[in-house]
Amino acid sequence: MAAAPEPSDLCARLQAGAEDALAEAFGIYRPRMEQIVRLRLHPSLLARLDPEDVIQETFLAAGKRQDTFDASRTTTAWVWLRLVLAQTLTDLHRAHLGKKRDAGRESPLGGLPGGSSGSLSQRLVASVTPPSSAAARRELTASVHEALATMDEIDRELLVLRHFEEASNREAAELLGLPASTASDRYLRALQRLRAALGDQG
Repeated sequence: MAAAPEPSDLCARLQAGAEDALAEAFGIYRPRMEQIVRLRLHPSLLARLDPEDVIQETFLAAGKRQDTFDASRTTTAWVWLRLVLAQTLTDLHRAHLGKKRDAGRESPLGGLPGGSSGSLSQRLVASVTPPSSAAARRELTASVHEALATMDEIDRELLVLRHFEEASNREAAELLGLPASTASDRYLRALQRLRAALGDQG
């Protein structure tokens, strides 16, 4: 999912409204975005929506918002694209699943499925246990789920961003509106709690 290096002038060109800048940004980050769509899109929607269609919706949304792009507020075009993608996914979930916005419970990235303690615990355990260990996996999943359920939602999002979306600490911090040092400290503490839950498997 690693993207090609982002040109140093891409953000400036996006802000200037260059017609080719948005297409170039999507060309660089398309594989990463497709991976995130598969992670974040509700399972029932994956059967109905092709990830490529979601990327196209995101491209159209980004085009409408390009005139508001501010290069001084982000270190990379990726952070901006990731926020547009999060909003696109949230809008799709509302349109297809009828879920209304709940400001009191919505996470900074839209309350998307990939950040829930249930889905995250299953993915984490699957990444560290062999397929033959079904019984051990169920027991470990319950333990990890309990650890994740007691975490703050932002800490779970940090784990998703860093572990599954391969975001850098700076990118995760910008996406969640945190100082970089705070994001790093919270991520390390969340990892320590996970390692304790995983025991010898971590």
